[in-house]
Amino acid sequence: MFEADAMRFVASHTNVPIPKVYNACEKDGKGYILMSKIDGRPLWNVLSGITEQEKENLVEELGGYIKSWRSLSAEYFGSVGSGPCQDVFFQHLPGYRRPDKTYGPYRSRKDYNDGLVEALKNGRPTGCLSESDQILVDRMMALCDDRKVFSHGDLHPDNIFVDDRCKIVAILDWGASGFSIPEREYFEARSRSKHHVWTEIIDRVLPVLSSDEYETFERFNKALVLYSGV
Repeated sequence: MFEADAMRFVASHTNVPIPKVYNACEKDGKGYILMSKIDGRPLWNVLSGITEQEKENLVEELGGYIKSWRSLSAEYFGSVGSGPCQDVFFQHLPGYRRPDKTYGPYRSRKDYNDGLVEALKNGRPTGCLSESDQILVDRMMALCDDRKVFSHGDLHPDNIFVDDRCKIVAILDWGASGFSIPEREYFEARSRSKHHVWTEIIDRVLPVLSSDEYETFERFNKALVLYSGV
């Protein structure tokens, strides 16, 4: 149960508000988590109507929580407990080759990048890379920051619960979390943003990628789903 393990881990090492995990189990191939109830509403529901002061408070509060979990590190890239990577790049299924394969954990950035190449090959009908694929691979392999930074992996307004004062009461859905490359959190949050206020918040609470770096991740991510569509 990667998500339950991650929730317990973050709760015990940071001040990030997370529902308390009472129990977790698997049945018939599905995972279940019994956790405490949270009183609040998704940030998405109020995002369009927040005041400038509420936004500033949110930036300060969320930025502090993100800084807290990004201070957590490990000796590998992967989910808590040395599990496989849950990064979006490794979750595009079904692939043409080995659709049930998991990726990681990886001990180095080179190993992680090699895993990305393997995922790209597994998404190709022939298992071979095209010329344009190889150009993307070369750009990705040039990114070599080896820091293993804890990431939420699915940071968006529906997973942040706030109270009537727009104060964060809980951050939910840790199923995609884990120790990952430093660029991951910003790319995944920014690429999924559907609201200009949230985009502004992301740019203020996370280390922003350069335009070239962001383009590299964006193009690589699109290449991964060229044939599978998901």
